[in-house]
Amino acid sequence: MWKSVAAIAKQECRNAQDENVRLKEELQAYTRASEMLQTQLMNANAKQSKLSDSKTAFVNAIRVGIIMTRRLHSEDGGIFDMLESKVEARISELNAIVSEAYMPVQQGAMENIQICREDSQEAAATVEFKHARLLPFGEDTTAKTIWEIIQLGGLVTDRQFRVAQRNADVVGMASRFAVPLDRSHSSTVHVDVHAVVKRFSAPVGLIALVESRSVWSMNHPALGAWQQTTEEGGWIVVSEFACQKGNTADRACQLRSAIKLRPDTPSASCGRPTFTGCIGDIVIPSFREILSSHHQSVENFLLDSSRTTKA
Repeated sequence: MWKSVAAIAKQECRNAQDENVRLKEELQAYTRASEMLQTQLMNANAKQSKLSDSKTAFVNAIRVGIIMTRRLHSEDGGIFDMLESKVEARISELNAIVSEAYMPVQQGAMENIQICREDSQEAAATVEFKHARLLPFGEDTTAKTIWEIIQLGGLVTDRQFRVAQRNADVVGMASRFAVPLDRSHSSTVHVDVHAVVKRFSAPVGLIALVESRSVWSMNHPALGAWQQTTEEGGWIVVSEFACQKGNTADRACQLRSAIKLRPDTPSASCGRPTFTGCIGDIVIPSFREILSSHHQSVENFLLDSSRTTKA
């Protein structure tokens, strides 16, 4: 009998030891999981804080108005006057622009590049870039945010720029971009851009016309040092998009833009210029890269702002 009792006690001791080992392993696993969750929480808080700081800085910049480091140089005034007069000359286009911009976007997004050739020439005389995107925000919020972004000169940070608020509805911008032509950045094209954006009254959303002038320059291994001047004219429209789900309507809007890129005409006696040879092969894709950066930056900012507001 005593042997039986001893065997039972010994077995219970082993069971207790096994249970202690199991509980210790579980505790270690829970501790590791807790540490992982804590790390993820800290990272999430840091990201949220960064987004919040970014949005606060953005709002403060709008409130301040013209930031000292973005002050306009006086010699740019003549260029902006010329560009604003070209915008005013296009007011008759507004009805046609609105008709096109209010067409529904197929499959939520669209990007189109059309090369226009004239008089059977092989070289391009004009290249038109069109972009459209459905966004899950109201047209009023989106229009207000995009105009504030325009007032700041955009969100692309890897460039030099200056901004002037010419009046409540007209913004002038002077920017310098550097666009690498290969992954190794061995060749880079520099672009100096002067642009004017004018906002027009609309019942909802945003309608704005854009005129700009760009000077492209680089030292190319095959072409040597060269310079090309281009003119750009286009528009931006934010409009309401009806998104019906059952008996409820979700808020959404369409963001559309179009811009035509064309070589500058050096004088009235010359025929219409075209993008020739390697220069066209550099300017056209580089301009598309700049536009894509703008589009992506704006969409990212809208989405990040939405997440920060909800948080």
